Amino acid sequence: MSGSVIVNIFFPAITFAIMLITGTGADVRGFSAIRSKLMTVLICFSAQLVLLPLIAVSIASVLGLSPLVAVGLVILSISPGGTLSNFYTYFGRENVELSVALTAIGVFVYAVAFPFLIAVVSSVFEPISGNLNLPVMKMTQQILFFVAVPMAIGMWIRNRFVNAVELARHRLDILANLLVLALVGVSTWVGWPILKLSLPEIALASALFTTAALGVGALVTRGIDPRDRPAVTIECAVRNVPVAVIVMSNAFDDLTIVGFFVGYFLFHAPILMGYSTMCRKTVCKHSKYPPHS
Repeated sequence: MSGSVIVNIFFPAITFAIMLITGTGADVRGFSAIRSKLMTVLICFSAQLVLLPLIAVSIASVLGLSPLVAVGLVILSISPGGTLSNFYTYFGRENVELSVALTAIGVFVYAVAFPFLIAVVSSVFEPISGNLNLPVMKMTQQILFFVAVPMAIGMWIRNRFVNAVELARHRLDILANLLVLALVGVSTWVGWPILKLSLPEIALASALFTTAALGVGALVTRGIDPRDRPAVTIECAVRNVPVAVIVMSNAFDDLTIVGFFVGYFLFHAPILMGYSTMCRKTVCKHSKYPPHS
């Protein structure tokens, strides 16, 4: 599989399919349920848009990360929330409906905010401004077409054919998981050189960023409904790796950069699973706040 095929066809097609399936899981009725949670939504996206890039730039600067790892971490921080947040929230027996709604809203928020975010981090972070000539408009168009559009189509399909979608839900979830595995597999194959060379650096950066993002989520949610805190905290900590892969594959001629995202996933997932396990145990221990179905 040639580099041009991977960049121009495989990564975008896989991302389109994943976001389409994600959209079929976003019940439009769920959005009306969060109208009373506007402050929660505002807090969630304010933390993501402002604090996560700041955390990524700080980690990259303090640790003196290599340019590829530093840029990968910063690009990841300005990518929308990932669909795995819904799984982590479900595993923790928390508010899955809120998690799905936040993920869906985040796709459209980041599609609009991405040009501004990349302009800001490019102006203040030398490894981006000094080493890359980012095709910002092309990246923005790809985020709209391969992320926001399929999400919207999936939501329309669910709203229009709700019974059929519910009947196919289990199969759709399996398909989405297989697509994610395919993405990880090809990314590992392509990015193995940088993954092998920079694994300790990637591990440290990924662990610090994920832990700090969880900390930010826990901090900014202190004033909201306790039943919603874990879902928002997880949403703050989970980034959309397929979107970051598309962005970075446009920024670098050397596709081995995608190895960073494989490494990030390997060290990010155990931390989120640990947090979800803590939430699960808390829900089981305390009956004051009943678990969300």
